[in-house]
This record gives sequence, structure tokens and C-alpha cells, in this order.
Amino acid sequence: MASRIVLFGATGRIGRITARALVEAGVRPVLAGRDPHRLENLSGAVGGGADIVAADAARPESVRALLGRGDVLISTVGPFTILGSPAVEAAVDAGAIYLDCSGEPRFIRRVFKHWGPRAAASGATLLPAMGFDFVVGNIAGATAVERSGAAAVRLEVGYFVRGDARRAMSPGSRASALGMAFDSMHRYQAGQLVVSARGGRPFSVGGTTRYAVPIGASEPLALPPVYPQLRDVSVYLSVDGMAMRAAGAVAAICPTLARLPGVRRGVRVAMGQLLRRPDRDPDAAVPIQPVVIAQAFDPQGRSLSDVTFECSSPYEFTGHILALAAVVASRDGVRDVGALGPVKALGLNRAAQLCANCGCREPPLRPRR
Repeated sequence: MASRIVLFGATGRIGRITARALVEAGVRPVLAGRDPHRLENLSGAVGGGADIVAADAARPESVRALLGRGDVLISTVGPFTILGSPAVEAAVDAGAIYLDCSGEPRFIRRVFKHWGPRAAASGATLLPAMGFDFVVGNIAGATAVERSGAAAVRLEVGYFVRGDARRAMSPGSRASALGMAFDSMHRYQAGQLVVSARGGRPFSVGGTTRYAVPIGASEPLALPPVYPQLRDVSVYLSVDGMAMRAAGAVAAICPTLARLPGVRRGVRVAMGQLLRRPDRDPDAAVPIQPVVIAQAFDPQGRSLSDVTFECSSPYEFTGHILALAAVVASRDGVRDVGALGPVKALGLNRAAQLCANCGCREPPLRPRR
């Protein structure tokens, strides 16, 4: 029997897309958020007669009240480093299945390292970063390793965004990005997680070379447990319209600046100001074209496999993958407890199919002339 699906943060940009996708999938979700009036309007707009419940991250007890054992909780309430903890705590306490769309390195590390063991003990399953970042890289990376076999010991994943990504960002995404700029990145190196930044590297994308800077993603935490032969996993980002080498230099300095008195507090104030700005309708967002590349290497540094995924709008993809993954988890369950990535939780084939259903897949092979 399918369990309930609760969507916390339903009236935000990602939340609205997720609510529509859940109803389109035949689910009657529970829509939760701070404003009952906006929730009522959303329930009517999606046409599914969804139940609504008031809940606020500032009142953790209201978030705990949303869940029973075995329920599925989708959280789109960010920035997650500021607002995300109550939803994870509630899922752990209830033994629920939890999904979020965080891309924030510090929060992702905390889910895997702090809450993951607690979730395993309580029977909960935590699936952080279940949006465009970083589901696509997990699936592309796993595909590259599967095609390479046991010789694949190093994996590098690059996220490339074509178009004016800055104009397309929601206020919540801007706030999260500001917080990430002052956070330490991480990678998997020599068989262990290393929290620090490393220099960028060039990737070949569509016949041109793009420089990308390191980011702290979920792949370094989620893929090594699935593929124990991996000794190194790194993830990079490149965005059109940004001087990526300069961005990498700034990103290397900001975590040090964050240790200075008052800096972290000032960043939080600025993030709060961004969150108070009005958001555009997601359907009116500026079109952007993301590409994700995963490359697997042998111990001698020789390339074994090169996998490319082309994607639709990151916001649309995120809302739909959250919804469809939640539906699968509700109806069929997941493969393990604790903090997991999409490959370990759902299996590579199912996760890749969900990804394709949401508009992100490998392009067809072009015939040689």
C-alpha cells in the first residue's frame, strides 16, 4: 500500500512544480508550508484536491507533526543550511523517507555524516540533493563506471550551464549560491572525503573547451559505497557568462573569509534579504540548457568512458524528479536505509529511467559520415 507523500515548502518555485507533477502522477499529496491561504490557492490550482497543513521550519514541532512512520517527505525549503534541519530531523524521528533539492555542500555533508547513521538506526532513508544537482551527475557517473568496469578508479563529473543562468535563478537559489560561496567544497580523494577546494580543470563540451571549478556535490559521498573500486571522485561546475577562473579564485578565498568575526552572520543577513524578494512564475524563467559530463579513468589516468547527458530546464527537472522519485519510493519502497544517493536507493536502471522521463538523457548517437 502506498504511503502518504508530504510536500514541505509547496508554495515556492520548486514546490509548485513538484505539486503539479505529483498530481499529474495520480497522487493526492499533503501540501505543507507557512501560509495557509497560499496553500489553499495552490491546492485549487493543481486540481488534485490536495490536503493542506500549516508548518514552519521556525517551529520544528509543526514539521514533526506532518509525518508518520513510512511516509515520504519532500522538502524544498531552503537555503537548507539555514532552514533544512527540521525536516531532516522529523524524517529521522518518524522513520520516514526524505528527499530534498539541496545543492549546498555543507548541508549535504551533514545529511550523510551526521543524520545518515541516525537514519539507519531509526529505519529512515535520506535522499538529499535529489534535483538537477546532483541526480544527473550521479546517474551519468554511475553509467560511466558501469561501462568501464573494475578498472575505473577515478571519476570526474562536470555540470555545464548554457544560457543566462543568473537571470533564471529564483531568490532561494540566489540565497543558496551566496551561502555556498563561503562554504568549503569537498571531493573524494585516495579513498576518503576531503573537505577543501582544488583547482579547476578544462572539459570538452560540444566541441569546445570549457573551464570548470570544483563544487561540493553528492557524488563523492553517494557513489563510492556503490562502486568500492573508486578512489577519487570530483565534481565541477561551469556557467555561461561567468569568468570561471576568477570565480574559482574567489571561491578559494571565501571559506577563509567566513572564519573572520561577523562575516558568516553578514552572509546570513544577505541571504535573508534575497529570500524576501518576489519570485517570477517558473514558466516564465529564462531558458537555459544544461549538459552533464562524466569521465571515468583507470589507475594510469587513461580515459575509459565518457558519458554526456543533455537536460531540460533545471527547475522543471528538479520538481519532476522529486515527484516521480517520491512516487516510486511511496509505492515500491527504497533499497536501503540511511543517507543514500539515487543509484543506491533506486538502482541505476530505475533512476536513469526516471531521469529520462523528466527530460534528461544521453543524446542519440549521431551516425558517422
